Amino acid sequence: MCGIVGYIGFRKASSVVLKGLERLEYRGYDSSGLATVEPSGSLQVNHSVGRVSNLLESLSKQDINGNLGLGHTRWATHGRPSLANTHPHTDCSGKIAVVHNGIVENFLVLKNDLMAKGHVFTSDTDTEVIAHLIDQYIAEGQDFQSAFLKSLSVIQGANAISAIWEGQPDIILGARIGYAGGLVVSHKDGETFLASDLSAMASFSDNVIFLDDRDVVVASSNGIRFLNLQGEPIIKKPQILSQSLDVVEKGGHRHFMMKEIMEQPQAVISAMRGQVDFNKNKLSIENFPFSEIEVKEFRRIIVIGCGTSLHAAMIGRNWIEEFAGLSVAVESSSEFRY
Repeated sequence: MCGIVGYIGFRKASSVVLKGLERLEYRGYDSSGLATVEPSGSLQVNHSVGRVSNLLESLSKQDINGNLGLGHTRWATHGRPSLANTHPHTDCSGKIAVVHNGIVENFLVLKNDLMAKGHVFTSDTDTEVIAHLIDQYIAEGQDFQSAFLKSLSVIQGANAISAIWEGQPDIILGARIGYAGGLVVSHKDGETFLASDLSAMASFSDNVIFLDDRDVVVASSNGIRFLNLQGEPIIKKPQILSQSLDVVEKGGHRHFMMKEIMEQPQAVISAMRGQVDFNKNKLSIENFPFSEIEVKEFRRIIVIGCGTSLHAAMIGRNWIEEFAGLSVAVESSSEFRY
């Protein structure tokens, strides 16, 4: 799963962000990258295929001193693992950098429209579209924040996104739409940290705020503020972690695999929280696109899984067939055919 790390403060952003990326290595990835806004005011972007150590080695030969940075570890979805497809992605001018987890479902339509307006793309990814959208809206006269919000309004799908712009080197913008991974932010003593996982923030702060669906964050070294997708201010309450982030990283377990195994019951409960009424045996799923009558008319369901998710899909098939009387097909995601 892809990882996002961002920092703004008084330290060298590269060292802070890279340390965060190293803590996200357990998630699996094929490439990594870093973007910083340097004291000269220019955006500097570095990419590396393979381990974060490869990125560290390449950066050791450069003089990087910016206090604003954004990093990413990528697991290839759109486009093969390559330098061109590695995040962060930039616009035509190389002044905007974007990192992204999720899928922009309408990226091809947006890409064709942007190309018709003169934008030149250098990768096969859907993420690059976001950088060009922001650039387009800034060119049309909008400020960075407004351009970011407008970009969010036109992309489709579940996405976690963060962006920086050399034209406003004092903020990081982030947003969460749907459930394609989360974003968590923390501010302490003139430093602000943004990441897709608590483990990347180890030893930084025990005071964190998680973005919910359709939340936007404006992060600076002076603090953090939150907006909805319409740009209206919202209030988010910080959470105080009861134990150090070093412990939270593995949850007290010897390794991450054991942590994930032992957390499965809680993960199931969390997924159902607010959506299942066990007293009335009723489901209430927000934004579910089908009515109860339409659901009763279903005759066949296809469950798609990959790896151990395929095993879960097979169990689900048995339950659905037993309790709902529907025909269920289970397909591996690598073999699924439309």
